[in-house]
Amino acid sequence: MKHLQSGRSMIEMIAVLAIIGVLTIAGFAGYSLSINRIRINSIMDVATKFASQGIGGKSYKSLDAAGLSSPEGIEMALDESGIVCLAGFKKSTKQDKDFFSAFRAQASNYITTDTFNSPAGTTITNCDFTLRFSKKTK
Repeated sequence: MKHLQSGRSMIEMIAVLAIIGVLTIAGFAGYSLSINRIRINSIMDVATKFASQGIGGKSYKSLDAAGLSSPEGIEMALDESGIVCLAGFKKSTKQDKDFFSAFRAQASNYITTDTFNSPAGTTITNCDFTLRFSKKTK
């Protein structure tokens, strides 16, 4: 007497596991990109608010003086011409370096080569980026 066997073959099971693995890897990559975008947008939001409060001649020694808090541990200072100096980006791991590169790419419209004139009392010595949110003066 023959019994008909029902079920999946080993090859079918391996194929299903391979598909699930590829989808999982794609999901992790998408999640990582989303987290970086959220971090970048948070930094840019604070920098924009910081600059908008200072445009018009004011300069702030720190974010605290402007009533803002530091996102991601990034230090910011604002000079009288409206240039925001960002410092304190970590670059010790591959993830940090990838984030730094992603920030540079996403903020490229605002990155300026103008000289940052450090306000008195500012603790920032080197800027990782200088950003200008107002119209550039000639």
